[in-house]
Amino acid sequence: MDSQIKSSRSVPVVVGPPNIEEFAPASDSFLHIKSMEDVEPVAKRMKYLAANPTAYNQTLRWKYEGPSDSFKALVDVASVHSSCRLCIFHFSLPGGERGRFEMESIFLRGKSLTQEALESAVLAKFKSLKHEVVWKKERPGSLKGDKEVKIHRIYPLGLTQRQALYNFKFEGNSSLGSHIQDNPCAKFEVVFV
Repeated sequence: MDSQIKSSRSVPVVVGPPNIEEFAPASDSFLHIKSMEDVEPVAKRMKYLAANPTAYNQTLRWKYEGPSDSFKALVDVASVHSSCRLCIFHFSLPGGERGRFEMESIFLRGKSLTQEALESAVLAKFKSLKHEVVWKKERPGSLKGDKEVKIHRIYPLGLTQRQALYNFKFEGNSSLGSHIQDNPCAKFEVVFV
């Protein structure tokens, strides 16, 4: 069941597990087939609703009075956290340049969860945005070097400057993977040079 139900005048027939009732818009808002034994009673209920407008309207009452909180939460999760469905196959890793508040989503396939793949994806993302690094205008000409921007370090958001620049380093790809598995909403900062 989803929010599209609200716009129709139909009573949905749900085939599935009993816990669907926990997320229903209202207790009498759908017909539930848990097993083959439920088919005949559901068919009788459908005929009853077709012949009884008062009972039929009662099943639609939630569309005017509002759905249950659990149904609203289910719909909200689907809309607010839609990228989480991608996390089954891809990792969306918010990353931003140190000293800036904007974060960009970097997508990696689970098989490509390596430091090299992360750095490559970060560089590609920021280049595609025509990102101008923080130090571009501030750095003296003698230190600017070539125009090619490189990544010095990618590290978890929240480290101090000392930790980020001198102490922190992922100890191989398994360390990066473990960090992301342990912190599903991990955010990273990037130091460009």
